[in-house]
Amino acid sequence: MMKLAAVCCLLVLTALTTASTTASTSQGTVAPGSSYDGSLLIGAFNIQVFGISKVGKVHVLQTLVKILKRYDLVLIQEIRDSSGTAIRTLLDTLNSEVQDKYEMALSSRLGRTSSKEQYAYFYKPSRLTLLWNYVYDDDSEDKFEREPFVAYFESPTTAMERFAMIGVHIKPSEAVAELDHLVHVYDDYVNKSAGNTNAIIAGDFNADCRYVSKTALKNSLLRSDMRFRWIIPDDADTTVAASDCSYDRIVLAGDDLFDSYQQNRTGAFYFDREYHLDINMAAEVSDHYPVEMFIKGNLDLEYSPDAIQPMLTAYSDSISRSGSFRAVVWMCLLVMGPLMFP
Repeated sequence: MMKLAAVCCLLVLTALTTASTTASTSQGTVAPGSSYDGSLLIGAFNIQVFGISKVGKVHVLQTLVKILKRYDLVLIQEIRDSSGTAIRTLLDTLNSEVQDKYEMALSSRLGRTSSKEQYAYFYKPSRLTLLWNYVYDDDSEDKFEREPFVAYFESPTTAMERFAMIGVHIKPSEAVAELDHLVHVYDDYVNKSAGNTNAIIAGDFNADCRYVSKTALKNSLLRSDMRFRWIIPDDADTTVAASDCSYDRIVLAGDDLFDSYQQNRTGAFYFDREYHLDINMAAEVSDHYPVEMFIKGNLDLEYSPDAIQPMLTAYSDSISRSGSFRAVVWMCLLVMGPLMFP
């Protein structure tokens, strides 16, 4: 056992050295989701008219990669590329710059007109296991211009264990009606997951300014139903332009999520300020800022064998599936914990 611990020490030291090198060659900081306590940084980003033209601009692509690699899980909206090339280029470029690789869940092309959009989830399989995903079946009622995309994840390093992310890009002219129907989307997910109530509903809701009045928002089903908690403030500015509108939102459901997220690490990510971009350069990236939330990890809470074994199993599976180096380090830390702190 001590020999295994020694090997693990070497792996951990190597990981720390690599992390330090990576930090010094990027923006000078370690990405918020890269800690080893099991925490998750989750985002939702409407990348305005994302397609071949946008990824063809090197400076725009580089900025998008900087933004996305902050997250352990991120919803991408407004993908408009029938070839599927643009989103794959973005994923490949992102993975070329990180050790902890991302995988993707991609929806079908959605929309009532010839202008179709897709959703994508980029996630780290070293941190999350995608169990299943689906596009909400809206055929009988046709309530949504772009039906929500639901992904169900296993999260062995948080108190939630399992949760869903429900991504949606709401049509501005039908914002109130689509907001109301998100309650039914949530109920449908709870039924499909055999009663799991933990869900993150996120995306561009267009829930402010000329599209949704304060009164209409207050009276909407998603806002008035006490099962849901809106965590992006109504006065948050999520638009890059001079307008001050809180279009992009994150809504939580489920007691485990209520207990796990940190309100003081929730909001919009102002990438123009972070990366010192002028308004024109920022607008080339998107007309929206990402919104994000932080979920606390629980790896530092327990070191009992009963608590560690499921995590070891999960990360062993992750190693065999993706070869993730970080997953190896996770396992070493978990093995070393009881030896260092008996």
